Amino acid sequence: QADEAAESGRLTRALKAAEDGQKLFAEGLDQEGRGVTGRARRAWEAGVAKFEESRAALLDLQAKAKTAAVQDAAKREVAAVTRLLIATCDSLGQMEAVDQSFRDAVRWFNKALALDPTDKVATDLKARITAEQIARRIRVGY
Repeated sequence: QADEAAESGRLTRALKAAEDGQKLFAEGLDQEGRGVTGRARRAWEAGVAKFEESRAALLDLQAKAKTAAVQDAAKREVAAVTRLLIATCDSLGQMEAVDQSFRDAVRWFNKALALDPTDKVATDLKARITAEQIARRIRVGY
């Protein structure tokens, strides 16, 4: 019974971190919409940290929880948190690409692709960045 209570508490904390990440993601979208990219970036980066914290705790619960209900809940939530983490990384990558910080954009897209190799946003934009970098090198002459 004590194990069950501890697992339930860990699940609650992981879900709270995911909820905090969702709020930060929404704040980032709001700030981006207002044209305040610095605040959007900070909100999204904080959201990434919350989603990663939540995802790690949920994966641990999924693998080690003794309670089937906690394992099932963790499994369901891992998928949702992973989708939000990918969306946040994609948003950061897109913003960095618009700011022409291509190295940072590729870093965020790579992070999204590590979680989902089929992520179309990251795949397409990373390819466009690479093509643009090649075109620039050709124009400059190296």
